[in-house]
Amino acid sequence: MTRIEPHRPGRFRSRVEIFVAGSKVTLVLQGAQIVTAGVAVLVGLLAAASMAPTGRGDLAFWLQIGYVLTTLALLGIERPYAARGADSFDVASADLVRLMRPAAILTGVMFLSSGATYGLGETEIAVLIAGLGFFVISNQFVRFLRTAYISSGSPIRFIGFSLAGQAFLLIGALTLSANTINDPLAWFALYIVSSLPHVVPIVRSAWRREPSKAPVIREVRRSGLRLLPASFGNTAMLRSDRLLLPVLASSEALGLYIVVASVMELASWPVQNWVDASLKRWRTDNPNGSQIFTSVARTAAFAVAMSVAMGLASAAIIIYFLSESYAPSLALIIPLGMAGVVYSLSRVLQGHLVSRGRNTAVSLSELIGMVVSVGLYLLLIPTHGAEGAAWGSLAGYSVCFFVALGRLIQAVR
Repeated sequence: MTRIEPHRPGRFRSRVEIFVAGSKVTLVLQGAQIVTAGVAVLVGLLAAASMAPTGRGDLAFWLQIGYVLTTLALLGIERPYAARGADSFDVASADLVRLMRPAAILTGVMFLSSGATYGLGETEIAVLIAGLGFFVISNQFVRFLRTAYISSGSPIRFIGFSLAGQAFLLIGALTLSANTINDPLAWFALYIVSSLPHVVPIVRSAWRREPSKAPVIREVRRSGLRLLPASFGNTAMLRSDRLLLPVLASSEALGLYIVVASVMELASWPVQNWVDASLKRWRTDNPNGSQIFTSVARTAAFAVAMSVAMGLASAAIIIYFLSESYAPSLALIIPLGMAGVVYSLSRVLQGHLVSRGRNTAVSLSELIGMVVSVGLYLLLIPTHGAEGAAWGSLAGYSVCFFVALGRLIQAVR
């Protein structure tokens, strides 16, 4: 009797299946990013329509502090765990819940500080500290849901609960706006509560399965600690303008700045996604100088068009949607639009450097650009407020671009 061997897919078919699976993950993540960005911009504009620039600035500052504290609490575990992978969404959830012990310690300290502050009679500060503690916990589950999905490749719970959270945030913002709620703490509470849908799949899945063995958890934690400076820098340093504006100028200045910056940032997202998707092809094709110049020139044309479109949208929003107190924001459109164009071009140059294995050059360009930006923020914000931050960003991105350009010219030769 002849034995029939089971069919085994060829190497080409296996590679195709791996590519398709990876593409699905990327498309789902980018789709979720687009939805999140759209909701974030709309909610930010509704908040600005309900509050004066000072209140909008307070809200933006608290959110930025919350994001920085969340990154600190995570201790860099997201990318190491995603790179390791997991057998299922349930296992990933159990592991991530076990890895959140540092966050529990941090939030515990915050809640104790809130109680002590309340005992001293500083009720509003105590409420804000407690709110930041709850924000760190809830926002951590938002990050956990994304990491669990990347690790397991199981999209159903990620898509469903991510959309639920964004719908909750948008409906809540519409409700607050319709009732003309202008208290920044109320809007901050909305961001906290809107993260609750993300808690459900993680906690429920973690309850079903045992976490991975202790050595695996320890290795992820060690890898995360090595990546913490990069994670912290990406969240804190790249948003240093929003952290420094209330300190060096006023909350009003940040409120004026954020309504333009949040819209203008959208202009560079398509370029960043295209660069990420092109890295593998560039690594394989190793384009020459003229081909790189062509990609940069095309990016420049696209980035200018996108910045003009976003600039017109920002102007229309400020003139027709927001109160007259936001009129000074119009002066920020040109410098932030130019900064967006330069930033997009620097992403292309850095992408070509990464594809050639010149990661150190990329880090160097980012570091030098950030030093210039922060230096100019410290110099310009106290005297020029939001405009100083906008021009400081343009200068920093320009330095980053020219450093990357010089390094890429050396790499191509």
